[in-house]
Amino acid sequence: MISVVIPCYNCEETVSSCLDSLLNQTYQDFEIICVNDGSKDDTLDVLKTYQKQHPQLKLTIVSHHNQGVSFTRNRGMELAQGTYVSFVDPDDLVDTRFLELLYQPYLIEDCQLSVVGVQKTNEESINLDGGLEFLSKEQYFHKIFRDPMVKGYSCNKLYRLDLIKQQQIFFKSDLTVMEDLEFNVHYCSFVKKVAYTKEQLYHYVIHPKSVMNKGWQDDKMSVLKTFSYMRQYPMSKEQQELIALDYTRSLLWLIGQLYRTGSNQDIVQWEPKLLEELSREQGLFLRRGYQVGLKYYLSYLFFSLNKRLLRLVIR
Repeated sequence: MISVVIPCYNCEETVSSCLDSLLNQTYQDFEIICVNDGSKDDTLDVLKTYQKQHPQLKLTIVSHHNQGVSFTRNRGMELAQGTYVSFVDPDDLVDTRFLELLYQPYLIEDCQLSVVGVQKTNEESINLDGGLEFLSKEQYFHKIFRDPMVKGYSCNKLYRLDLIKQQQIFFKSDLTVMEDLEFNVHYCSFVKKVAYTKEQLYHYVIHPKSVMNKGWQDDKMSVLKTFSYMRQYPMSKEQQELIALDYTRSLLWLIGQLYRTGSNQDIVQWEPKLLEELSREQGLFLRRGYQVGLKYYLSYLFFSLNKRLLRLVIR
């Protein structure tokens, strides 16, 4: 059985559509665990109404005071009864074959993770040949940081729950940005083979109120802690460099957010730390930074010439 964990917070307008997309799955041996993270709207009432209207659905609803998405996903994993666990966000939708094509590879090969493609709502669907391929840890790790349909999302993957519990892998509650990337890098340190189905079966809704899309908030500085956690896990030199490159890219994104939407006080407080961190992997980024995007690479070239130039080009 598959356990689908949905962390719910103030999603009264979207969670029913999300549940509808799960209700119509071609693979039916699954349970849904909706964890209400202290919603201030009518999310809990919407969930209870949906549960009454669909008694055939294995739907568990639990609530707690607001603790954040990491704590909420962890609570869902604690309650999960399945062999495998997947995470779906309440404002997203999944294809009718989402669970089926995530589960099938486990019947074919001894793999530790199954992944499908993601389509963001602001992107056109990519017509791929589909099909299934099995990746080594090194190949998959590269896709986390380079393939936009894979990335470090937790929502397009099917994890083995026994592996999560045995290795004590969990979402870090002190992270508010990229907590799912950290979770995936940690999980990846215990895998040998990963199944990848290229079809875009998870439909990711870009939410303007998400932490990543809001204006400057001090919480965004937890990016530094995210990468600090990831560096602790055993990995090859190439994997270390992929993380270092993405760290520098994330810092450039972060300082751009600071310059565009932060107050003068925010800039005075955080700019020195970010500029200091940007200098850490200068040799590596000058050598390989073009791999993460020309915009970031050119910004870093200006930064390497004169730190003051960065504020002019990164806005």
